[in-house]
Amino acid sequence: MPASISFTSGRVNNLIDSRREFVVTTSYVGPDRRSKKRVKADELGTILVPNGLRYKATGDKDAKPNAARLHRVNRIVQEHRLRRLTICLEELAGEIERFIVKNPGIPVDG
Repeated sequence: MPASISFTSGRVNNLIDSRREFVVTTSYVGPDRRSKKRVKADELGTILVPNGLRYKATGDKDAKPNAARLHRVNRIVQEHRLRRLTICLEELAGEIERFIVKNPGIPVDG
């Protein structure tokens, strides 16, 4: 499909003006593309990340990526990953507990 200037311009403007907040999972960090129904059930929410493109295009200092902001966002990403792993561990522990109650005497390891 041939690219048009207006299509490309619209995409760039969208990245500048309407960048999605980021979501962190155990295996993904990036723009939140989940449906609204799934977002409501998420206790961690999303992360607003610096938008270097917005800063370069508009001069908006609130969007400027700098060392302190990047460090803070990386710390939040690590915290979100740890919390998500904790949630997974809690779910697995609950499954093991239910298995033990339903199947007394059967080893859990196999």
